[in-house]
Amino acid sequence: MAARAAGDPTILAYLKAKQPMAAGPGSPDDVAEAAVFLCEPASRFVTGVVLAVDGGWSISEGHVAGADGHE
Repeated sequence: MAARAAGDPTILAYLKAKQPMAAGPGSPDDVAEAAVFLCEPASRFVTGVVLAVDGGWSISEGHVAGADGHE
């Protein structure tokens, strides 16, 4: 199903609107990089938060860029 969805222009346009940071489907590497960061000393002060690794999905209202006159 994912392969079919990744080739569907309608689904890709929706993902681009919902994931403004990624402009499309994320990859396993996107999630892996976040996991690696949390295992490193650089994240020692990161506590008690939910880390959304979603390409902006959680902050997007799903507006298609340019549809309302704004980018």
